[in-house]
Amino acid sequence: LEVGLFSAPSRATAPPALFAGPAVTAKQVGRDNWQRTVYSALDDNVAAERLLAGGTLNPAGNWSSYPPHKHDRSNPPQEAVLEEIYFFRFKPAQGFGFIWTYTEPGDPDGFSTVFVVRDGDTVLLPKGYHPVVAAPGYQLHYTWVLAGEERRYGAWSDQPDHAWVKQQ
Repeated sequence: LEVGLFSAPSRATAPPALFAGPAVTAKQVGRDNWQRTVYSALDDNVAAERLLAGGTLNPAGNWSSYPPHKHDRSNPPQEAVLEEIYFFRFKPAQGFGFIWTYTEPGDPDGFSTVFVVRDGDTVLLPKGYHPVVAAPGYQLHYTWVLAGEERRYGAWSDQPDHAWVKQQ
């Protein structure tokens, strides 16, 4: 058994709960080499105050969090400020992938960093775009948790340069 504990400051009180089986929604997202399965356990189906959580299963060699998206500006209803964390697992375990974290050019606090991720790695995503790719031959799963005041699943903005792939 592997267990992840995630928290965010909250005034809400609720008893602990287990989300399994029918409580977890699964949907196919993307297409071609950026198709993946997104599992949502803690989203609009649960009366939580600040957390959203789930997992994404990438086929070997596929991209995820694509087109690149971000959720670091309050721009209702399209985008909300949500910090995120990814916890990575690979099959087979010696697998690897990459995550590119970056901001738009001209951002006064901008950055552009590529991280090699391996089985058991965690990446914190306080802001910026963050596409992920799995190396060929290695299935990638990552647990994702979002936290923020505006708790809305899907409240993100795709990077304009790459959003066109959704239109084809």
